[in-house]
Amino acid sequence: MTHSDVIIRAAAPTDGAALRLLMDELGYPMEHKVLQANLEQLATDPECALLVAEISEQVCGFAMAYTSKSLTAGKSAIIGHLVVTESKRGAGIGRRLVAELKDWTKRQGLTTIRVGSQTYREAAHKFYEDQGFNKIKTQLWFQQTLNE
Repeated sequence: MTHSDVIIRAAAPTDGAALRLLMDELGYPMEHKVLQANLEQLATDPECALLVAEISEQVCGFAMAYTSKSLTAGKSAIIGHLVVTESKRGAGIGRRLVAELKDWTKRQGLTTIRVGSQTYREAAHKFYEDQGFNKIKTQLWFQQTLNE
């Protein structure tokens, strides 16, 4: 496999099944209908970049970034997801996806891109550091689902 074998393109609603399998690999199993609804909404959101990597028309990775707004950090891009299927890791696909997200960030007029990573994902931490990211903090996230 060479870099020219890998195509990076915008995700489409027809990519839902492949993205669900990649989310499983990332450790976030999802119901297909939930992922599909989110994909259809985010694929057309101008403040979101949702990309897939494919080889021979088979999705082998995906990445997502979105615009974040904060009083302390201003506007920045956040990488919300990045995964390459295990059999293709180490081949430069993740680097290409990150490069595309960096380009998208610049086109949005933003100068900062950030990413969070679970504390136990040491290989991911090294990957991001190798891509020029600096560790800035460690934190916990909390969530509450609100009833409609």
